[in-house]
Amino acid sequence: MEKQSCAYLEDCSMFKLFSMQSSAKIFIQNYCKSDYSECARKKLNNNEKEVPEDLLPSGERLVIK
Repeated sequence: MEKQSCAYLEDCSMFKLFSMQSSAKIFIQNYCKSDYSECARKKLNNNEKEVPEDLLPSGERLVIK
């Protein structure tokens, strides 16, 4: 049985920042479709706090060059 995906996956603005979609797929597989309870973005969203667009699920910031 496949695990349920995070409810925020479809609207997550972070993924448009990735230049390589293969990198985004790694985060989706490891967080959004796995143990998304550990996602820093989801935690902020659940607490009705602003979610920085460049915040990664791991809590680190995406370096954009």
